[in-house]
Amino acid sequence: MSMQEIKQALVELTPAQRREIAELLNSLSQDEWDVELVADANAGRLDSLIQQALESDIQDQTKPLDALLKNHQ
Repeated sequence: MSMQEIKQALVELTPAQRREIAELLNSLSQDEWDVELVADANAGRLDSLIQQALESDIQDQTKPLDALLKNHQ
């Protein structure tokens, strides 16, 4: 099946069917992102970010998450 055929088939779906497809694609994307994140962590690519966060916390330069979330509501 070509990409054009897939696109046409999607157009012909009901809204409920499109939501189901969207949920499936979103789930697949999240799974792929999780795999990438674990690979990056295992390869040490996040080490400098982790170290920065720990140093900021030690120097009391961090804010509680609930305070940050209240500012964005």
